[in-house]
Amino acid sequence: MQITARHFRTGQVVDVRMSDERIESIRPSDMGGGVELPYVAPGLIDIQVNGFGGSEFDQEQMKDKSKWEAVAHLLLDRGVTMFLPTFCTNSHEGFVRALEAYSKTVQADPRMAHVMPGVHVEGPFISDQDGPRGAHNRAFTRDCNLREVEQWIAACGRRLRILTLAPERKGAADLTRELTRRGVTVSIAHTAASVDQLDAVVRAGAKFSTHLGNGSHVMINRHRNYFYDQLADDRLWASVIPDGHHVPSSLFRIVLRAKGLSSVVLTSDSCGQAGMAPGVYGGSTLDEDGRLHLTGNHDILAGSAISLDQGVGRAMEMAGISMGEAIDLCTVQPAMLLGMKDRGRLEEGAIADVILFNWNADQSRIEVVDTIVRGRSIHAGRPRQASPTA
Repeated sequence: MQITARHFRTGQVVDVRMSDERIESIRPSDMGGGVELPYVAPGLIDIQVNGFGGSEFDQEQMKDKSKWEAVAHLLLDRGVTMFLPTFCTNSHEGFVRALEAYSKTVQADPRMAHVMPGVHVEGPFISDQDGPRGAHNRAFTRDCNLREVEQWIAACGRRLRILTLAPERKGAADLTRELTRRGVTVSIAHTAASVDQLDAVVRAGAKFSTHLGNGSHVMINRHRNYFYDQLADDRLWASVIPDGHHVPSSLFRIVLRAKGLSSVVLTSDSCGQAGMAPGVYGGSTLDEDGRLHLTGNHDILAGSAISLDQGVGRAMEMAGISMGEAIDLCTVQPAMLLGMKDRGRLEEGAIADVILFNWNADQSRIEVVDTIVRGRSIHAGRPRQASPTA
C-alpha cells in the first residue's frame, strides 16, 4: 500500500509505502504543489481512556465483546490507533471482573489486542480526601496491596501497563519498586503527598504524573504543594488533558516549559459521555461547552468528554505549539513512555499505524479522513461509524 500526503511536521509532500504491516519507505513525492492533499501522521495513542460513546469500561455491559469493539471503532474513526482502557477506583472484585472482560476481548481478537495492548489502573491506592480524590469513590480508596495487584495482573492477562497511585498511601514505595521491576509504569495522581513522600516513590521508580494539575484541594499552600513538587522534579514526565477545562492555558504552558516537549504526553481521560450530547448522565453532567462534572457540583470534574483528535487542535491553541509538536505529544511521546520503540512514529521500520487528516483552520482542529492500522485502512469493507451525536 502506498499513500501520498503532506508530512505532518514539514508539510512536504511524501510517498509513504507500507508492506508487511510496517512502513517500508518515506520519500519526497514527485507530485508537485498546488494539489490539495491531506496530512499524514502516526496514529494517535491515548494512555487514559475510561470510556467513550456511552460506554464505560468498568460497566457490567462490557462483558459483551461487541461493546469493546464498538468503542474501539469509534476511537479508530477519530484517529486513535492505540489506547489503554482505564479502570478507576473500585472494589477488588469490581476490578477483577472488568479486567477479565478486557482480557477475554483481546485474547479472542488480535486486532483488538493491537489497538488495546494494555490497561491503565487509576486507583484505588489514592487519597481519600475531598479534592485530591476527585470523582473517585471514597469507599473504595485504600492502602497499597501487592497481592491485590498481582490478581489484577492475572485478570488482565499480564497486560498492566500503568498504575496510578498516591505516594502517601501505606506501602506505596514498596509497591512502586516491585511494579517497576516487573516493567509496569507507576504514575502519581490524586494525592496530597509531602515532598518526602513524593521523593520516596520517585526513587522507587515512579516516572510519571497522571493529568498533572488536577485532583487537588481547592486551597493549597502557595509555595509548598504537591503540584509544584511534581512540576519541579525532572525525573517525572507528565500528562495533560487539553480540553480547556482541566487546566487553563497558562498552566499548560508552564508544564511544557518546566518539563519540556520531550517529557509531556497529551491524554483525553475520556469518559463514557465523550462523543455524546450535552445532558445529565446519572452522577455526572455534560455541559454545552464540553465541561463534564459531578451532577450538582460544577467545580468537581468527572473526567473529560473529548477525544484525542480534538485535543490536538486545542493543545495548539492553548499552548501555542505547532501541529507537529502537538501530534508528537500524543504519538511518539506516549510510545516512548511505554517503551514501545516501533509505534507512534512516522518512520521507516515502524508499525504502519497511520492517519490521514485535513486541517480545519476555521475551527482549529484536525479532521481524520482515514485511519490505517498495520498497513490497512480500517474502512476497507466497513463503513465509517458515526458518533452517537452525529
